[in-house]
Amino acid sequence: MTPTFPRALFAAASGIFAISFIQDTSFIFRDEYQLNWLFYVGMGTTLIQITLLAPPIFLVGKRVVAAISVISVYIVQFLFGVLAIIRDLEYLFDFGIRGFFQYWILPMLFIPNYMPGTSFESLFFETGSYLRFIGIFLGILGAILTFVTVRSENQKSTSVGQNPSTAQMFVPSRSSGMQPSHVNSREAIDQVERLGDLLKKGLITQEEFDIKKRQILGL
Repeated sequence: MTPTFPRALFAAASGIFAISFIQDTSFIFRDEYQLNWLFYVGMGTTLIQITLLAPPIFLVGKRVVAAISVISVYIVQFLFGVLAIIRDLEYLFDFGIRGFFQYWILPMLFIPNYMPGTSFESLFFETGSYLRFIGIFLGILGAILTFVTVRSENQKSTSVGQNPSTAQMFVPSRSSGMQPSHVNSREAIDQVERLGDLLKKGLITQEEFDIKKRQILGL
């Protein structure tokens, strides 16, 4: 698995967040009632998420960058929710435990322009909410694949370091006697000496001795 695929996921997540930001801010020209401080907080958190998701596009393979991408998706969104809860703290206990998750926690996770007290069901099926959900999914998937890629690369580098190459296995140590070239030279000299003995005994001719000698010495 190469870092190209996680990099593409991070790029897609950043693009989706950008599109979601444009869509969330488009109603500024249609409804003046939405011009409140929560709206500006929502714009700020979206911009922060895009900014934090930008580095993984170019730096995939770093575990810190993958962690930053996950943090940017969740922590920033929770900070936005905390500000919203503080603003409407008096309504917190009016919904009960189930209503707290339905009207606060779930919308906080997925809705860019989250407004406290708005039903999760009525918000989740908006187009901007779908985009945010897809962006979160791609960001998390890209982070997981990044961790897997880094882990596999580390394992490969470790195995290569533990297993010496074939060429290194055949290199003689300093404690061994002669170097390979010296060994080959000694074998060639021994063969030539044996041929000389055969020549002295008359078992081969001078011409055969010269031919064999040139072949052994590579002349």
